[in-house]
Amino acid sequence: MISCSEIKLDKNRILNIGKKLTQTDFSQFHSNFPDVVTLGDGLKTKMTELQKNASKFGFEIKTHYLIFPSNNTENCTLTVMTDYQNVEIKLRYDAEFDKFHIIGFMTLNKIK
Repeated sequence: MISCSEIKLDKNRILNIGKKLTQTDFSQFHSNFPDVVTLGDGLKTKMTELQKNASKFGFEIKTHYLIFPSNNTENCTLTVMTDYQNVEIKLRYDAEFDKFHIIGFMTLNKIK
C-alpha cells in the first residue's frame, strides 16, 4: 500500500514537460525527450497541431494519490491549455528510470 505522503511528484519537472512539448519542433526531433520514457507519434502530432493553431499556452497539473496503484495508473494529469484546444496528458512516474511514462492523452472540448 502507498500513502499520499510517500508519493512526491516534482511539479516543476512536470511543468517543464508541458513547456517542452509546446516548444519542440517535432519535424526535426530525433532524440530522447527530457523526463519522459517514451514519446509516441500521436502526441507529437497533436503538439505540432497545437503549435500551428494556438497563440497562448498554459498548464495545469493535478496529482492523483491512489491507494493501490497498478502499472497503468497515472500519478498525475498535465493539461496543456490553449486558445485552440486543451489536451490532457496522463503521466505515471517511474522511479527506476527517474522519468515519466505517458499513459495516454485526449483532446478536451473548449467551452465558449
